[in-house]
Amino acid sequence: MIKLFKSVRGKLLGVLVFLGIVLIGLSTLSIYMSNLIKTDAKIINTAGLQRALTQIMAKDAAFIALGFNEKIFIERIF
Repeated sequence: MIKLFKSVRGKLLGVLVFLGIVLIGLSTLSIYMSNLIKTDAKIINTAGLQRALTQIMAKDAAFIALGFNEKIFIERIF
C-alpha cells in the first residue's frame, strides 16, 4: 500500500480529497441538471401559450359560426 495512507494524517487527507472530488462532481451535475430544467421550462411555456391561443381561436370561430358579432372577433385576431 502507499506509504501516505499508512498514517492517520495520510488517511484523513485521502478521505478529504475523495470528498472534495465527490463534491465537485455533484456540483457539476447539479448545474447541468438545472440548465436542462430551464430549457424544458421554456418549451413547456411555449406549448402552453400555443394551447391557449388555439383555445381562443376555436372559441372565436364558434361564436362567429353561431352568428355573434364578427367584428369583435376579427378585430381581436388582427
